[in-house]
Amino acid sequence: MLLKKCFDSVEIHREEKIIIFKLLKPYRSISTCRIGGGLRNDLEFVCNHQCCEPRDHFTSINSMMVEKPGEYHSLICDYYGLLPARTAILETAANMNNAAIETGKFRDLEITVACTGGVETNSMRAGDPAAVYEVDGQFEMIDHGCSSNVGTINLIIFINRELTPAALTDCVMTATEAKAAALQELGINSRYSDSPATGTGTDQILVASQLGTSPPLGYARKHTKLGELIGKTCLKAVRETLVWQNSLTPNVQCSCLANLGRLCPDEPTFCDGVGRFLNSNQSILFRKNIISINLDPPTVAALAALIHIRNKCVWGVLPESCIKEMFVSQGAMISAAVSGKYASLPRFLKELSTRDVSMDTEQFVNFVHECFALGFSEKWPI
Repeated sequence: MLLKKCFDSVEIHREEKIIIFKLLKPYRSISTCRIGGGLRNDLEFVCNHQCCEPRDHFTSINSMMVEKPGEYHSLICDYYGLLPARTAILETAANMNNAAIETGKFRDLEITVACTGGVETNSMRAGDPAAVYEVDGQFEMIDHGCSSNVGTINLIIFINRELTPAALTDCVMTATEAKAAALQELGINSRYSDSPATGTGTDQILVASQLGTSPPLGYARKHTKLGELIGKTCLKAVRETLVWQNSLTPNVQCSCLANLGRLCPDEPTFCDGVGRFLNSNQSILFRKNIISINLDPPTVAALAALIHIRNKCVWGVLPESCIKEMFVSQGAMISAAVSGKYASLPRFLKELSTRDVSMDTEQFVNFVHECFALGFSEKWPI
């Protein structure tokens, strides 16, 4: 099915588990595709292909894609009637029906961005622990406790003007920053560390500029109008596709558990942790009402601020010597938000100041649990 036509030079078709971009005129492209990637001037087709479902689905095609990329490339091209030598394919577990297609324009400059994405299981921060090491084209597991999960953000960008190879590289840089900014705005945390995510572990990108249109543009950095269009349009496309694929809207992210991320894996674990500091009746009441507590905006704000302070300490922006004052003061704000009794702040401060606090993950999470329990027991002293 033809979805749309861009600049009279690109047709976007969606068939089964694939989106095919048919290039009607010559384009210069740069991409991360293992087969058909790098810098190219001869592509006729660009594809975004769903190779598996996002959760617990490992097919023979999925294995072939990783272990025998050339055979996978030929198989997909043959199935859809594409020329293997003139085709670049990006792979993903995302549903093609959840793709976001956005456009940007300034004067005679136009861009189209197509994005698919999912971040539920594979969100990562640059520099997080890796799981594999490549040796002679094969991947060796080096950390079996850090599994390589499914989840990918694929960005495909078409520009109606010719760009120099250097400017194409600028586009990759600017688009990548936009993707990271989108995850930052949504508060997506890494699944492999305690820090905010900047992407996923398997992200891919392709940027293509139409040849022969004018003297080539030489820059796509953030001060240029092209850079602005790429930044705005990619950010919008990433956010939109995550709404459809993962239901990640801003109000959904207004959640204590969403902000805790990897620090607390699920709701029962969180309730168990808080319950240790409550009497049995309070613990039962807390568990039964976790939905409203989890989604309470002032409580979310207070917890998000505490986690951000901890991140600032991890990154060295705030000194470890001031951890106790910072953690205790913000922890008291969590207790006040949970209880609704801000007049009790001095008592919360005094109570929490007797606790041991540190950067240690287990001790930090324990402190968070106690802050919630202190506020809840003040709200319902039963």
